[in-house]
Amino acid sequence: TEGCFMDGVFLDRIRYASGAGGLGALYGCWCPMCQALYERNGVDTERIKYLAKRASMVQFMPKELEKGIYRYEDEDIDRLMAVKRKNITDQVRRLGRRFHERGLKVGADTFAPVVADFVGQDIFALAKEVDFVKPMVYIRTDAPAGLPFELRALGGEVKERLDELWGGDTGSMELSVKQMRELKGAGSMIAPGIDANYVKDICSADAAYVKEYLSKLAAAGAESVVLSWDIMRISRETIDAVRAVG
Repeated sequence: TEGCFMDGVFLDRIRYASGAGGLGALYGCWCPMCQALYERNGVDTERIKYLAKRASMVQFMPKELEKGIYRYEDEDIDRLMAVKRKNITDQVRRLGRRFHERGLKVGADTFAPVVADFVGQDIFALAKEVDFVKPMVYIRTDAPAGLPFELRALGGEVKERLDELWGGDTGSMELSVKQMRELKGAGSMIAPGIDANYVKDICSADAAYVKEYLSKLAAAGAESVVLSWDIMRISRETIDAVRAVG
């Protein structure tokens, strides 16, 4: 960082693969290090490998929700997901400490709370290791990290269960704002990332949508918001709408 005048580092892609890459991706990384990690923590790796070949979402049906963490019907899957979650948190802790030792602030990019656990992101735990967390609550983005994209990959039955557990449509603005409200006091600043640029057939964000989203987040107590995901594509109309929100 010498001579670069940086005061912080932003950690991106701190996660395991999501179901959008194929259902088999949810069964985790199987490099020698991860496999050894699973086995040390009591995961039945042979059964998990067997299940991965069948690649069914049945095993990933959440039965309970507590502070953004799901408990899964299948005990082996529940154990696997707990190990993945802990591994991501541990690695962020290691990185965060090193950067903090250098006097740098640290931010972390995460999926929206309703899908973060599927990729090993415990947002409440991560918030204790960094200075701010940016959950990607993109509800107009039909691409990786966008809620429509990620929820569709999980399938209709899982989406119905998530709606039940969260008490509303998990793909809606109202539920996203509710999640940001629940994250207040998690241990660091929560700066939700909202999709603010228009990209044909990928992101349908417009000025009215951004203004409404910002207003609702502000009313919910959001201190900061990140306008995502490509500032060069944000229209002048949207910028003026943001300014009007104040």
